[in-house]
Amino acid sequence: HVVLWPADGRELAPPYTVRATLEKRAGRLHEGVGLIFGASALEEPESGQTYSYFLVRGDGSYLVKRRRGAETPVVRDWTRHPAIQRDDEEQRGRPNQLEVRVTAAEVAFLVNGALVERIPAEALDLRGRAGVRAAHDVQLAVTGFTVDPAVPDSVP
Repeated sequence: HVVLWPADGRELAPPYTVRATLEKRAGRLHEGVGLIFGASALEEPESGQTYSYFLVRGDGSYLVKRRRGAETPVVRDWTRHPAIQRDDEEQRGRPNQLEVRVTAAEVAFLVNGALVERIPAEALDLRGRAGVRAAHDVQLAVTGFTVDPAVPDSVP
């Protein structure tokens, strides 16, 4: 897998919102793509990295996990949701707009404007940088990557 982040990306603390539109151009159905947040030590080997991440995959499901060095505990296992665009017949992805709204109390996860999950803040790493994560052998187009130092007043 690969993790990418803006070179000028700053440390974030709640509240903030991370969003991007991701489109898998090639790759297997069950390989995930998504957003990372609360990341630290990204320049270091994986054994020292920490971050939370939110992925979607071509079968219409999402996942929420953490990285704590070599450990990647599951916070919410792969779960299907109708808001997530599925891959086409050639296993090319359709665009999915992902959004992570982080507050001191909880994190809301949205896909294409629909709320798919809420997780208590204490279950995730929240302070740090934000970026994009793609699984093995995936070609990915990322558009509209933004980090806003605020959370919209209303969450669907």
